[in-house]
Amino acid sequence: MKSTKSHLIYNNFLKDTDPDRLKKIISRYELFKYTLNIKGDICECGVFKGSGFFTWVKLMKIFKPNSDSKVVGFDFFETNRSINFKFQKDKKNFDAHKDNFISQQELKNTCLNWGFKNISLHSGDIAETSKTYVSQNIGRKISLLYLDVDNYEGTMATLKNLYPIVTKGGVVAFDDYHNHNHGEHMAVDEFFRDKKVNIKLFAWDNSSTAYFIKNNE
Repeated sequence: MKSTKSHLIYNNFLKDTDPDRLKKIISRYELFKYTLNIKGDICECGVFKGSGFFTWVKLMKIFKPNSDSKVVGFDFFETNRSINFKFQKDKKNFDAHKDNFISQQELKNTCLNWGFKNISLHSGDIAETSKTYVSQNIGRKISLLYLDVDNYEGTMATLKNLYPIVTKGGVVAFDDYHNHNHGEHMAVDEFFRDKKVNIKLFAWDNSSTAYFIKNNE
């Protein structure tokens, strides 16, 4: 049997990539498993090149093919990128990621090619777009809130706006919580200072990702 393009990509991925890339996929799968019996959308804050977003879409197709839940993505996309940063280290990281982001159209087209239509994309400063999202989607819940905005301002605003609509039993995850070169961990610690949350990590994952399950605080 001849190898197809997909087979070649699959083989080359496993042959050429560092194990840490596979850990990233596995950690997202482990987070997703918590949502299997939880009502709500998967919400990724910080889409960048789309790898995380595509992972959520494929997991939805495999494990929840008949669900009406959406995969929701927030990023600047093609809009003007402007933030007043509290920390210079966040600005430096932000500037390093200003290029090579995926377009909304490519995201949509790729998901449609897979037969997945339940996506919702929101472009602009997440401090504003997350607030608008809540006001325009009254009654919708989030089963998995994944934050990967790499800065204090975006993380704090997202938590203020979106955390209240995370379903009890849902997952809140932080891509760079243990990376002290970003303001994300400072925003997280500040926001949850008076709340009873148990932030955890996967023992086998040496990345900076952390998460917790939302209960009654």
